[in-house]
Amino acid sequence: GPIDVVGDSLGALIALEFALNDPSAVRSLVLSEPPAFWVIPRCERDRNPDLWKMMAIVRRFKPSLEPTDEDLMAFMQGIGETNTEGEVPNISQDDWSARRRCLRGLSAVAEHVDDVARLARFHRPVLLVQGVRTTLFHERINERLAFHLPFSESLLLPSGHSSDLTARNEFLTALRSFLASAQYE
Repeated sequence: GPIDVVGDSLGALIALEFALNDPSAVRSLVLSEPPAFWVIPRCERDRNPDLWKMMAIVRRFKPSLEPTDEDLMAFMQGIGETNTEGEVPNISQDDWSARRRCLRGLSAVAEHVDDVARLARFHRPVLLVQGVRTTLFHERINERLAFHLPFSESLLLPSGHSSDLTARNEFLTALRSFLASAQYE
């Protein structure tokens, strides 16, 4: 039968695409700050300097590119994962290297286009997760998703972009509650 699909960041964008392509396979959908740039109208994207800058950063990450430490730092700053000094706190060298390798191929995210009308036709419960200290462009993406998805609700967690991980207990409590009450047409 239908499944509950949960995704974080790029995984949330993939989960959203899966759900829109095969809604009958989905019982419920949980999206934590997907980089669904396409839900923001082009004229608004062009006027939003933070969004425009982030899309420019992401467009550089072609599959053939070997990302540098500077690339990862620019990306982390773009998604708001740095402290007030612009530093990325508490990341081991292994985690840093893994994150840097994950940038490869992200250009597909900025280039992805879709039709917001498909969101309105998705009649399954959706939980939109966001950190209270997230970037303005992720906030705007979630606002647009909430506007277009007919059965969505929002969850604000204390943290930034990775709030489902850094506020794990709060996220899991809300997730269990959402999944227990999730019903669809």
